[in-house]
Amino acid sequence: FFFFFFFSPLQKTFFILFSYVSSSFLFSLRASMVLQDKFDIKDKISDERLFEGVNVLLSLQNKDGGWASYELQRASPYMEMLNPSDCFDGIMVEYSYCECSSACIKALGYFRSKYPKHRRAEIDKAITRGANFLKSSQRSDGSWHGAWGVCYTYAIFFGVGALCEIGEQRSETVRKACQFLLSKQRADGSWGESFRSCSEKKWVDYHEGHAVQTSWALMSLMESGQEIYKEAVNKGIKWLINKQLPNGDWQQQGILGVFNYNCGISYSGYKNIFPIWALGKFLNYPYAEKNLSLIHI
Repeated sequence: FFFFFFFSPLQKTFFILFSYVSSSFLFSLRASMVLQDKFDIKDKISDERLFEGVNVLLSLQNKDGGWASYELQRASPYMEMLNPSDCFDGIMVEYSYCECSSACIKALGYFRSKYPKHRRAEIDKAITRGANFLKSSQRSDGSWHGAWGVCYTYAIFFGVGALCEIGEQRSETVRKACQFLLSKQRADGSWGESFRSCSEKKWVDYHEGHAVQTSWALMSLMESGQEIYKEAVNKGIKWLINKQLPNGDWQQQGILGVFNYNCGISYSGYKNIFPIWALGKFLNYPYAEKNLSLIHI
């Protein structure tokens, strides 16, 4: 990181993007394609540049079918025996993560629909291997452990979204994930998960419903497209609407970001981004209650 200060502005940009290849880079790739499809943009990103992005992505898939945060896994987990840190876990080796792998699958799935002739066989194989990684890494209770957010609601939001992107809405993996979410819904319709879930590696309830985690759970259930979850979705949406403040904001609640199990990060924009996203998704939800309008109830 010392050499970072000697990079040119362009080099710094690429360093930052590719340091988080499975998050910033992949979301940027997919967002670019979606925006160019939906809006009349004059200076579009050329096909060749999109192809280069996908080529890089394909080169960074791990042997287990997943993707890590910034590079291939290059050593055995036994390296963790040399971990010098007193508080950080999993820092010696890059691993495949549910969230990173899901972002890659979604980007490749969308790219494949727009450019079906570019490295099609390789992309098909990469998506299949990625989906198999998600299925094999799912816990027996239907959840995934979140490595970059708190925690199981976050990872499920990614895992379910990726599998539904490639047409697996009715798969056993998605069903188990949705059942896990249903088992954690609070009586008022919300979801709330403590930061302690990350370090204890098991679900720990938050002391109240959390607007962002409720949004993650709701979008997962809606993404599955299954009517059996409509009661949970409508109940959760009602709670989310009623938690909006008079000025349109949502309250800043417990910490949402994490890395290496113990380090928390505050993402202040999440409290509005994800509730708005969930409510927008609900506008097209086929099982919405007819008398439920997006106003305070």
